[in-house]
Amino acid sequence: MKKKISILSWIIACCSIVSWGQGEVLQSINYTVKDGLPSNEVYWMMQAKNGLVWIGCDAGLVNFDGVNFKTYTAPNTRNKAISGIYEDSLGRLWCHNFGGQIYYLEQDSLHLLEAWENYSENEGLGRMRLEGNWLNLQNFSSNWSYNIKTAEIRKKKGAGILLKDGSSIVFNERTGFLKEQDGRSTKLSCPACFYLDVYSNKGARKRFKRGEFLVASSLKLYYIHDYLRKEWKNLNGNISQEDQKIPFVFSLEQDSLQAIYFPPILERYKTNLIVNKVKVLYDSVLALCTSEGFFLWNIKSDQVQHFFKDEILSDCFLDQEENLWVSSLEKGLFFVPVLSLMVHDLGAKSKRIYHIEKDKRNHILLGYDDGSIEYWDIKAQKKLFEKTFPIRKRIQHITYNELKDEFWIATMNKTYVFYPTQQKMVKTHIGGAIKELRFDVYGNILLALGHGATINTPNSKKRIVLPNSWEQSNYWEGYQRQLRLNEKGYLILCGEEQRSYSILAQAYPQYTIWVGAMENLKYYTAGKEYDFKTASNQSIIAKCLELVNDSTLAVGSLKKGLYLIQNKKIIKQLTLEDGLPSNEIQQIKVRDGVLWAITASGIATYNWSADSLSIWDKNKGLFSRNILDLLFLENEVYLTNGENLMSIPIDFESKKERPIIDITQITINDSIYALNSLNALSYSENNIKIKFRGIAYKSQKRFQYKYRLNDIEKEWNYVSSANNIVSYPNLSAGNYTFEVVAVTPSGVQSKPAKIGFKIEKPFYETWWFLLGLLILFIVFVGWQYRWQIKKIQQKNEEKLQRSRLERDIRISELKALKSQLNPHFIFNALNSIQDYIIQNERELASDYLGMFADLMRTYLQHSQEGTLSLREEIDALRLYLELEAVRLEDNFSYDIIIGEQIDRDQIIIPTMLIQPYVENAIKHGLFRKKGNKHVAIEFKLHSPMALLATIRDNGIGRKAAQNYGQPQNHKSFATSANNSRLELLNYEQSTTIEAKIIDLVENGESVGTEVHVIIPIEKEF
Repeated sequence: MKKKISILSWIIACCSIVSWGQGEVLQSINYTVKDGLPSNEVYWMMQAKNGLVWIGCDAGLVNFDGVNFKTYTAPNTRNKAISGIYEDSLGRLWCHNFGGQIYYLEQDSLHLLEAWENYSENEGLGRMRLEGNWLNLQNFSSNWSYNIKTAEIRKKKGAGILLKDGSSIVFNERTGFLKEQDGRSTKLSCPACFYLDVYSNKGARKRFKRGEFLVASSLKLYYIHDYLRKEWKNLNGNISQEDQKIPFVFSLEQDSLQAIYFPPILERYKTNLIVNKVKVLYDSVLALCTSEGFFLWNIKSDQVQHFFKDEILSDCFLDQEENLWVSSLEKGLFFVPVLSLMVHDLGAKSKRIYHIEKDKRNHILLGYDDGSIEYWDIKAQKKLFEKTFPIRKRIQHITYNELKDEFWIATMNKTYVFYPTQQKMVKTHIGGAIKELRFDVYGNILLALGHGATINTPNSKKRIVLPNSWEQSNYWEGYQRQLRLNEKGYLILCGEEQRSYSILAQAYPQYTIWVGAMENLKYYTAGKEYDFKTASNQSIIAKCLELVNDSTLAVGSLKKGLYLIQNKKIIKQLTLEDGLPSNEIQQIKVRDGVLWAITASGIATYNWSADSLSIWDKNKGLFSRNILDLLFLENEVYLTNGENLMSIPIDFESKKERPIIDITQITINDSIYALNSLNALSYSENNIKIKFRGIAYKSQKRFQYKYRLNDIEKEWNYVSSANNIVSYPNLSAGNYTFEVVAVTPSGVQSKPAKIGFKIEKPFYETWWFLLGLLILFIVFVGWQYRWQIKKIQQKNEEKLQRSRLERDIRISELKALKSQLNPHFIFNALNSIQDYIIQNERELASDYLGMFADLMRTYLQHSQEGTLSLREEIDALRLYLELEAVRLEDNFSYDIIIGEQIDRDQIIIPTMLIQPYVENAIKHGLFRKKGNKHVAIEFKLHSPMALLATIRDNGIGRKAAQNYGQPQNHKSFATSANNSRLELLNYEQSTTIEAKIIDLVENGESVGTEVHVIIPIEKEF
């Protein structure tokens, strides 16, 4: 069962050996200005409760979420560099610059603490520490406390620190250390504390060395940054004395401060060491950031590990994922995702490691790409042997034969044996181009080659030993024939046409040789060859083979994952769907029944008995998924990715800390809204943009976001860590909840971050608007009802009025008819008929009487209608004029002229409109005229929508007509009736009928009369 190891126990174990770690480095990622860090000169680091890493550097205050760096600009600053970053209980950040100014971060902006300006302007600010609600401040000559809640500033006796029991330790340069509790002060003894002798007019006094307080868990420490001046001394003498031990760290023990002296690896630096920061990682392990690098110091065992050698480091901390962060004054930030992943410094940066193998002494043999090998005592970090072969190409394969304590090394053209005890190299009879070399239980060498697979002997003078069942096979006969030709013969399993990748001999339950050939997996039993295929008759291309136990074979395939085979049957297959990082298996190693499979995308470990699979990749601390080889050394696994040799505890389990997710900004219609003040939004505020931030430092930007907007998205949307803004344009009215989750590559999910908002309905969909609309509708319906009633009344009134008008028109028409049928006309017509009868002109009398009857019938018919066609009007006029022509005898003539564009059938005019004017022309103009009498009637278009009727006679004129017995003011009855009728016809019409009478005069004499009648034709009357 796999045992989980903590970083604490690992550090304690590692520090228990003095020399361990001196040739190793921590695998880290270096963030510099090239990665977005604004400055490589970093002074301070801390992680806020929301997971953000805050950095104080030469360029100011910066935060980092694992994806992006963000820099904040301080207002009214005297110095840009930021240090001393703390977070209070409200989530505000406090920091100061080297100009003595204090700033606090609120609502994502830096604000100057104006209350401190009067105190810092002259003396600046040496140190700042946040304890509870108090900022403890120290400038050149005094100590102060500022209450971040009440804004109270008060002076203190000295710099100190508050302890959990309510007491405080105060340091004063003159008096040393005091413990204050319940109003009483107790001086603490410190025999090893350094001081200077200071002389003044008041005499000699001591000035103690100033340092920093550090309280964590059960440790209460005070540490000194440096001893650059040589005048410092303590009760043991001056700092310059050779035998003087110089303490940097002191522990508070009851009423005294006791020095904790450095072990030799630190003590050697003497006063040249500058300790910029001391942090307590665990109860007994201190992390020292110094001018000489990074030290992990177990103060119980007094053992030290030294990393980042020669780097000038300023700060460090362990984050919530237990990643280590180290800051530098020259090279930015170092990020260490796994403290227990060690990179061994072999001094071969220009070469790539392809193979690693260990012997029974736990020494390691490494094969490089340049044809060289190195033999290392890796624990002592000591190279014991090295050799470069003539063919300077990469080492093909290394196998350790434990029975004879020898390494077999295959190069491109020859195979060698290395004897580690003698450190001697011997060339063998076996050639090169070997893919895999193994030994079976009989001591035979099994070779997988680029041109087949063979069985050889380690000594050319010996013969191959195989079970008796093989001696009757074709393979054995072929081997015997080779021996007769060449005593160095070998047994051929696969011919040259078959490339093979792997080979292995299984001794139980029956001696079987397995060969991973290019076409298929093969096995050989009792001298016979068999193809091994899946139950569905699919071939398996075996890249690697390994025994899990005597009866179980593990097969790593080229494209189909991992197979477990027992008794020539597949009992288990693992693929991508089962959690493998890749289906391409490149190598298999077994330890304690657990399979370690190197794939194209990392390492998979499979516990067969527990049927559990786990993955070793970047999420577990491996910086590369391209692992070339591995081996087990005691409780560690050693791996190479070509560039480095790395080691990590076998049972290491990285902390599966949930990533952190926050919604950082919401934008509505391009305006930023405060997250805690989202009320109901109006209908027009429906273009929503949401920004969020996930923090998963160990994932190195490879985590994903999944998000959805409930009520409109049922499925999750997935995006990469770089896409942290989502837009929702033109949202409809409704209640919405947006949720987002950060997901690491290993599947660990954050708690969802949620934000809800409501978009109100448009005013025309609200209840009050609909109610008002209903009321308006009811009012409108009532008004419409009343208006319709009134309209009906008006229509009835109009109908009544129209009836009256129609009655008047009928009366007028009857009057006109009477005018046309005046007794004089009827009398003259009847006289004419009588004359025809007396003169015995019966035919003329009959024709005249017929014409007269037709005219009477036409007039009576027209009097019953309101309108008639122009053709009907012309026909009636022609009939009337024919009768008048008979009455007026031969000297009367008439013309009816019709324009070319006139459609007599389509043009509609009022009935009996023209005849009265023709009658007036004959009666008053032509009747008393002597000689030729002529009347002309012409119809033509006055405009596209108007007809012009012209009645022209050559009579005596209106003035002469009035002299024939008519009163001065007499007006023709026909004319008067027609004028009245025109008024009735024109009533409430947009276009009216117009009549105009013109007197025709030549040389002062009347020559007739002309009447113009303009009749609209756009509609029927």
